[in-house]
Amino acid sequence: MLRSHLSVSWEFVSGWQLNPGFSYTHITGSPISTGAVSLAVSRDFELALSGGHTGRQWPEGEFLKVATFKPTFRQYIPQGSRTRGGRGRPINTMNTIGAEVTFSRTASNEVFIQTYGVFSGDSEGYADWLLGYRHFLNLNPIRLSASVAAGTGGGGDVNTGGGMVMMGGVGLEIPLTRQLGLEFEYMSTRSFNGDFFTLAPGARIIRYLNHPFRDDDGRSYRWAANSGMVLQIPNSSYRNNPENPNPLVFMIEAAMDLYFSSRFYVTGRAFTSFIGDAGGYQIGLLGPGYRFPVYRSTYVSGEIYIGAGGGAGVATRGGLLTGGRVSIDFPVWRSLAFSAGAGTLTSVLAPGMNPVTIHTGIRIPFTSHH
Repeated sequence: MLRSHLSVSWEFVSGWQLNPGFSYTHITGSPISTGAVSLAVSRDFELALSGGHTGRQWPEGEFLKVATFKPTFRQYIPQGSRTRGGRGRPINTMNTIGAEVTFSRTASNEVFIQTYGVFSGDSEGYADWLLGYRHFLNLNPIRLSASVAAGTGGGGDVNTGGGMVMMGGVGLEIPLTRQLGLEFEYMSTRSFNGDFFTLAPGARIIRYLNHPFRDDDGRSYRWAANSGMVLQIPNSSYRNNPENPNPLVFMIEAAMDLYFSSRFYVTGRAFTSFIGDAGGYQIGLLGPGYRFPVYRSTYVSGEIYIGAGGGAGVATRGGLLTGGRVSIDFPVWRSLAFSAGAGTLTSVLAPGMNPVTIHTGIRIPFTSHH
């Protein structure tokens, strides 16, 4: 897919912008080639971040801080929902895994970004991305919460209509240590104009970067944002239908690394295909990594993953995936590196896709202050 976009920005209230725009989208291998108008509202967030990993450039004033990082599990229990089509079948329980990052200025509320993908149960290939707001009732040592969110979801033949998904519910947060906690939620999910309505219980492991009941002022954490391209070289059982063409698959990658020491980090990675007869194929992965210098500012890293993926007839066998990679990073300047490497990915629940993966892209290190 190639999409060009032009927009203008008008600040109608301090910190808020209105963004009317026009875009043109062309999808290769598809008759889709069309223009579109858009209207967006944007809000400035003054995040307490600085470039690179060296030194401590502490920002002054009140800033929005990265509060938590959470590996997550959620179960979607459909309430009479059916798959796409005039006589779609009933959808059964969908088990998903994902990740959430939250941002806050105070202990009473936060905004969050979360993503989930099916790894077992029904609707292999379903995934969603949600942006939301959570308000807390702080009852030290626990917290009660109410959350609302909206975003996009689809795949796995789930009938989300045009793709918009809304969610709301309540939760319980239990801090266990200065750095770790547990969170339990009971949510309800509904598509805006499709046939997707579920109850959605879930659980999260919390890694606190800003503890709600303790003073963490003065801490900083190292991160890295990654973006690039991944080539998947298919094996013979890569597709559900072996009679279909089996070309190379190219995917766009976006990732975020959070360091817990000078060498150990946790990475979250998302992929979506753009070349290779696999439109709609997407993957989300989470796992540990280890990075060490080999020559001056050149580093080698190794990562292992577990996650979910599916779509476009790729044989993910229910959606649960595991794999790993080895990469080398070459410095371009203090806050930018070029990265290249190779790895593999495989379905877990049954033999299926097991491609060799080739990676290339950029890595942007930065630091968050707390």
